[in-house]
Amino acid sequence: MLFFNAVLFVFIGFIIKYIIKNFELGYIKIIIYVLLIVIFYESLTALFLGVFNIVPITIDRLIYKITHSLLLNIIYSELLFIIIKLLPKRFKEISIN
Repeated sequence: MLFFNAVLFVFIGFIIKYIIKNFELGYIKIIIYVLLIVIFYESLTALFLGVFNIVPITIDRLIYKITHSLLLNIIYSELLFIIIKLLPKRFKEISIN
């Protein structure tokens, strides 16, 4: 699972980098992006666990995991977005390329 989560984390990082570079971010769009990313991550993890029969996964359990992780992730992402918007412009120009 460690290797799978590491690869999935890097893949989601590339998706987020693409979104940030190509789309304008706003409060509502952040919620939509987080919603899609959490659903994507939880679904792929459940699929991996189900395919290799590591843990029995049902649709109910998957929906439970998605709904319970969504609320906290949306709150964190909105707080980070507000903090980053409040930063001076010189800190926003730093590139990680």
